[in-house]
Parts: sequence; structure tokens; C-alpha cells
Amino acid sequence: MTIPKKVMIIDDEPDVVAAIQNSLKNNGYKANGFTDSRKALEEFRNNSQEYALIISDIRMPGMSGFDLARRAKGTRPDVPIVLMSAFEINKPEFSSLFPSMSVSELVTKPMTKALLLAMVRKYVGITELH
Repeated sequence: MTIPKKVMIIDDEPDVVAAIQNSLKNNGYKANGFTDSRKALEEFRNNSQEYALIISDIRMPGMSGFDLARRAKGTRPDVPIVLMSAFEINKPEFSSLFPSMSVSELVTKPMTKALLLAMVRKYVGITELH
């Protein structure tokens, strides 16, 4: 079995998706971006083994990042999920509010390119460009 190397990015703001997607692609990663969390979940359910990481905003219309994470974990429990928020939240606070939610990391938007790449390297690995 090959190790998946694709990152799924979900945010209802197209410019956020494009910025993250471009940063990843420019550093040798494959990235699929979505502005609709329901379409992203459908893609993940159909092709879950292609994805090494999901990066999702928390607050989105239709389906929140929390719901998306729960459903994605239902499809593939081992997939790492990073949730983003424009609002400050720390992991212990998050864990007390959502004790059953298995989220790998929480990051505050906007995140720096260095933080993004370090996080992706941690879960996906280093590309041939580095």
C-alpha cells in the first residue's frame, strides 16, 4: 500500500483555500481545496485512502468543521485532522468542550506559511522538493 500524500483543504472563503492550496503545491504537495464542506466530505468518503491530512475551518455554512471531522473519522478513523479558526481556542479548552472529538491540532487563522508547512510535513512527510 502506498502512503497517501494529498491534503484536503476546506474553508468557505475561496481566497483562504487558494492561498493554502498554492503554498502546498509550490512546496511539492498535492492539495484538493473545497469551499463546500458537504462536497469535501463526499470526496473524502469516495477517496479517503488518497488523503494524508484534512485541514478545515471550524465555522462554515451547511456543515461545521466539527461535523466534518466527526464524519470523516467515521469513514477513516486514522486520518489526521487540523481545524482552523479565526477565533483563539486552545487544545485543553477544546478537549473539555469536545472530549470525544479526535482532532490532531487546532490553529488560528491566518496561519503563517512556515506553520502551515511544518504542520503538513509532520502529518504528510517531506516532499522531494525538500
